[in-house]
Amino acid sequence: MAIKYENNTIRSMWTLLGLFLLSAATLAFEINLTRLFSVAQFYHFAFMIVSLALLGFGASGSALALFPQWGRRRPERVLGWLAMGFAVSSLGSYLLINQIPFDSFSIAWDRRQVGVLALHYVALAIPFFCSGAVVGLLLSARPTGASRTYFVNLIGSAAGCLVAFGVAATLGGEGVVVLCAALAAFAALLFRSQCPKSTSAGSTSSVLAWLLPFALLALCLGMVVLKPSYLTLRLSPYKDLSYALNVPEAEVLSRRWNAYSRVDLVDSPSIRSVPGLSYRYAGLPPHQRGLTIDGSDLSGVIVELEELGFVDYLPGALAYRLRPAADVAILEPRGGLDILLAHSLGADGITAVEPNPLVVDAAQPIYDLPRVETVIDSGRSYARRFVQQTHTGDGPRIPPYDVVTLSLNAPYRPVRSGAYSLGEDY
Repeated sequence: MAIKYENNTIRSMWTLLGLFLLSAATLAFEINLTRLFSVAQFYHFAFMIVSLALLGFGASGSALALFPQWGRRRPERVLGWLAMGFAVSSLGSYLLINQIPFDSFSIAWDRRQVGVLALHYVALAIPFFCSGAVVGLLLSARPTGASRTYFVNLIGSAAGCLVAFGVAATLGGEGVVVLCAALAAFAALLFRSQCPKSTSAGSTSSVLAWLLPFALLALCLGMVVLKPSYLTLRLSPYKDLSYALNVPEAEVLSRRWNAYSRVDLVDSPSIRSVPGLSYRYAGLPPHQRGLTIDGSDLSGVIVELEELGFVDYLPGALAYRLRPAADVAILEPRGGLDILLAHSLGADGITAVEPNPLVVDAAQPIYDLPRVETVIDSGRSYARRFVQQTHTGDGPRIPPYDVVTLSLNAPYRPVRSGAYSLGEDY
């Protein structure tokens, strides 16, 4: 049975705008959590976020079914407090899991990690409980206006997807969390503005209902500007980036986010990665920096481009001895070792196909070498496209390149297990 409220302010445009902002904050928060867990832990933890969101939404529906009179007398105040609950719990749950991280590797012998995992589940489900309760209250309040509520909710959710992907490059993953809290706080103000003026205007709860959103908005602004250290995402100690930073004198030179990755460039004395280097090479490995994507798959970026005598001792050098002055396509070269190999051994033209523009920026001196053309595309798509373009007729296929190199930067990934479903590489 639908709940009948005492006034019709529930239908106002300000309330719908508050629903729009809260829906956007909810989806942006959910999507951003998948990115944060992929960086801080590993990709398979992203699935946990979907279950957490469904847990929170389902719990809110159960609560509304068990307590149908909840919010009957003053629905606008309840909506305002729920939106404020999302704002506080979204920011607070992130800070909690960041300060008390879950260690999935030690859970087999450290039973405390079971409690930490349960704490993460409860803390991260609270924001989705609050958001789901707002939508449920609006639907039960005016069942005849359900289409309008659904419309605003879906449009807001779509906007939240755009926010999650579009703002990450500017604010980073941590900044998106702060933005979601700010959007929810603003939604709380919009819900609160629909309360009747005569309803306990001078009461303590009424004053707090107005002051708390403004205080949280000021706090969020300060976090975005000052970027306090406690807001910085903590990585699992088992990540490649964590290992590299454990070495004395190691430091992060640059850290950038985009919609689907975080790329770090680290300078560490421990990085000496020249896969396949012959034991007959008597010199020292070149000085390198480490490039990681989401804290994993460290790839070396050679700093001194003049000291490249080691390239003759790499297995790939054979291709350029057999094909002098070759036209080369290098698929996903990451740190650029294969680019340096081709360039040093006299390749006439080099096409470097790298899907992540942040990688190109981090290893820019290598990608800016003469005769190197950079294409931002996935290696799989680019290879398929140029094969189709060169085999359109009935005649023999003419390969556009003399040498094609598939850089093997990522470690073996068991694609059947689903553990790396956000980063599968076939």
